[in-house]
Amino acid sequence: MHTTASYIQPPYPSFLSYTHNHHYFNDSTSYNSGLDLSSNKQIQSDNEDDNQSLSSSLNGIPVKKRSRTVPPEEKDDVYYQKRARNNESAKRSRDSRRIKEEKIQERVNILQYENTRLSMENENIRYQISQLRALYSRISKPLQ
Repeated sequence: MHTTASYIQPPYPSFLSYTHNHHYFNDSTSYNSGLDLSSNKQIQSDNEDDNQSLSSSLNGIPVKKRSRTVPPEEKDDVYYQKRARNNESAKRSRDSRRIKEEKIQERVNILQYENTRLSMENENIRYQISQLRALYSRISKPLQ
């Protein structure tokens, strides 16, 4: 005998649904029949974790944490050294990303040129083949 599974609407839009959230199906015979109470609690806590992580994001994109303002009395030499190191690291990261993107763009340009060249070569070879077939068909006709 078939039992029908009722679908409980997830607390977030359907395009953000996860396939591992099988606990949204409310069918006691299919998913929960072999589970003890402790594993059911684990599923609920996983669901709560998913909801919390999604509530702190916008359409699945993590939201940047708000920066914490350091009070002036906590700004000492160590703080300024850490800030300087962080600023240098951020600059290096931006520079390396920019260089990497430029290399990728250069590679894209080379591949586009190569693709165009090979397409023209392919077209030329196909034309030569058609010319040779036409020539061959004229030569190979039997004399009557």
